[in-house]
Amino acid sequence: MELDLGMPFGVLAGGHLGKLVVITKNEDLSVGDIFLIPSSRGEFRYFIFRISNFENIIRRLGSIDTVAETLVVEKDAYLANLEEEKLIAVEGSLLGYGKYHDKDNKFVFKKARRLPEHFSAIYKVQKVQNEDSLKDILASQLSGDIYVGDLLVGEESLNIDVMIPKGKIPMHVGIFGATGSGKSNLMQVITKSFIDYNLQCYINGIEDRITLLTIDPHDEYALGTGKFGIQDIVDEIDSRSSQVRRELFGDFYYLTTSIDATSRVVQRFAKKLKISLQEILPIDLMSIHQFTPPQIAYMYALHAVYGDEWINKVGDAQGFMDATVNAVERYLAFLRRSNIFLDGYAGSNLLDVVSALEMGRVLLFNTSITSQREQFLSTTIIARTVFELRKAVKSSNTLDILKKQIATRDLSECIRRDISQKNLIQKFYLKDQTRVKDTSELVPILITVEEAPSILTPDLMRFEGNVYKAISRQGRKFGIGLAVISQQVSSINPALLSQLNTQIVLALGNADEIRLAIKAASRDISDFESEFKVLDRGEAVVTASYRDLPFVVHVPLFDDRFKKDSAKYTTIKDAKEPEVIL
Repeated sequence: MELDLGMPFGVLAGGHLGKLVVITKNEDLSVGDIFLIPSSRGEFRYFIFRISNFENIIRRLGSIDTVAETLVVEKDAYLANLEEEKLIAVEGSLLGYGKYHDKDNKFVFKKARRLPEHFSAIYKVQKVQNEDSLKDILASQLSGDIYVGDLLVGEESLNIDVMIPKGKIPMHVGIFGATGSGKSNLMQVITKSFIDYNLQCYINGIEDRITLLTIDPHDEYALGTGKFGIQDIVDEIDSRSSQVRRELFGDFYYLTTSIDATSRVVQRFAKKLKISLQEILPIDLMSIHQFTPPQIAYMYALHAVYGDEWINKVGDAQGFMDATVNAVERYLAFLRRSNIFLDGYAGSNLLDVVSALEMGRVLLFNTSITSQREQFLSTTIIARTVFELRKAVKSSNTLDILKKQIATRDLSECIRRDISQKNLIQKFYLKDQTRVKDTSELVPILITVEEAPSILTPDLMRFEGNVYKAISRQGRKFGIGLAVISQQVSSINPALLSQLNTQIVLALGNADEIRLAIKAASRDISDFESEFKVLDRGEAVVTASYRDLPFVVHVPLFDDRFKKDSAKYTTIKDAKEPEVIL
């Protein structure tokens, strides 16, 4: 298949697999620009070349310094003869090549193990002119279900979507960027992508969903930072079909600690998060705070004796020293002042949240008026509950075995009891009346961890029972991924960094953070160091262990993306009978 590449821009001058040199016209270029190089050496291929550096050269007239000296003396008379001699020598890396397969009717991308032939013509990739050719060649590297941004070539964003496959969600995502780099806008765009994917599945009648629990530390995602927010998507869908809205969001998508503090526009789709003290396990607290060994032993001793009521029994010495008892009592005092945690199971809606996650829904959790401890503990309890239930599913093939497995997992007694009473096992985990689903058949879930350095430190991650440590290591087996969001790469435990198979790195604060981001990437992106230094707001380098290439993307403003995709919501029609909402 021959592609339309436009007019030649220059020629290949030489080089090797590590670095190529091309000579181009004296036209505007930028670091990060991409050239296509067709080559008929052997089979016909389209090589992809990316600029990392370039310099001005003068053809036939010696060094550019000598020319400049002459120009200073002779001025305009000499300048008139120079235009034809001006060229640019460009250095960069050969990213790979695309080869068309007639049988499959598509391009297959390969890493560079070959070179284009001598003096091959090169073609600059430019918006509209030949961007579709690059899109065809890179189709296998760009495809997916969750939109991240538009491919950025030099300083120009192309009409080429960079996507993440939904099946890679459980392989964990790292999002890094300094204050003002565009993390909040990126999270709004990603949240919208989850909703759009679920909507498309519903419209097409496909039983396939994905789940996102987004922590919103500044309460800006629902109403947005500009003109539009996630609430506008919900309203748009609801105005077209309340049936579709119920399918996608149920009765709520917005979790808060205070309905009264919630905007009236959002209130009708909001739920006040309430978790019982009886649903908290010692392991939850140890995942968010560093306790001493005696304090840990004390909490476990209370839980062993009193079960779900262990927090109400803090103060009972159980043979421990007063200093240990008092320290635990002081730390847990915040639970009594919290708007989230309540004494008594009757008011808890933890299982409603777990059910929403298992259904394949998008939830926003407004933590702007909660303390960090409340935010981290509530998120930890939700993550641990889903994780333990799915571990039980993974270890079972029949309903009877599943019930026995649930009884042995790190779950409160009240959760074990109510998950059966509310028929949730049959609803989410069974193929039929007796056979248990494989975990690959369950909805992929992504749980964000905002302000990650506070709880994903090396000290906390050393604790073997740490919930986040367990999910980072094993979550992919159970369809649960973490989205770690941080201003700094250096603050995250290196062992966890190595598990983040998708990394989206926006502008960072300093050179040390850039070097760490390059080192932690799942692909070699050392050639991108200069690009990291010039990333503008909303621009990011995306790497993934399951992709051969890193990409630089421009994340559009949420408002722009909402307006561009508005047709998705205006054409909604009811597709089937609504499910029963719990």
